[in-house]
Amino acid sequence: MRRVAASRASFDSDGVALWQEPYTNSDTLVEGGTLVFAPDGGLLLGGRRPLVDGGALSIERIDELGAPIALPSGAFSGPAPVFSPSMALDSEANLVVATCHLPDEWRQLWLQKFDLSGQAVWSEPVSPEWPGHVIVQDLAVSMTDDIAIVGTT
Repeated sequence: MRRVAASRASFDSDGVALWQEPYTNSDTLVEGGTLVFAPDGGLLLGGRRPLVDGGALSIERIDELGAPIALPSGAFSGPAPVFSPSMALDSEANLVVATCHLPDEWRQLWLQKFDLSGQAVWSEPVSPEWPGHVIVQDLAVSMTDDIAIVGTT
């Protein structure tokens, strides 16, 4: 079993570093952090571009050695600005992403689903009716692809 820290480092089950900070990309700065192991052993890193760049959803793929995996233009695109993203894989290795976004004066919850190349599985994000200002805390996907979200309103 590997353990991963948000500082872009990967460790084996004995705590030995497999890689640390091997890659930086000045074009895609990620604020915040959520990560998921991909079926190929790599990682998906999620967050947002800085608010000075519009605060858009930012998801990057890296291989098991920490090197970037090229994605098509527009991969994992979503509403902007986004806050507090959380991610999980479903049973078909699709990436489910929960974020809150700011369409007006309140942050609202949005759910999106992408394949691992970054193409949307759902053409439009789902926006459940939660009253008031929402901050996503975490999300989980069951083995039957039910989605659970915990957040603060």
